[in-house]
Amino acid sequence: MLRKSLSGESMPGGGNLVRLLDAPATSPVRNLFGLSRQQLTEVLFEFGQPPYRAGQLLQAMFQRRIGSLDEVQTLPRSLRQELAEAG
Repeated sequence: MLRKSLSGESMPGGGNLVRLLDAPATSPVRNLFGLSRQQLTEVLFEFGQPPYRAGQLLQAMFQRRIGSLDEVQTLPRSLRQELAEAG
């Protein structure tokens, strides 16, 4: 029944809505704000980084209030680029 109402029969342009809902999901962009130290450690582990990098990133985000990864001078430039490219 929900599918029928989204198919455009009961609302104009509803056919587009069904196509959007059925479209494959794209990879989500990671938001580092709001992650715990443990979660940041796990994210950085995926990039082959030691656990102390999470502390460096937390300090930059919440004490220095950086606006972008490029501003986190305590992280290697290559890591900043990898994180930015990964989203």
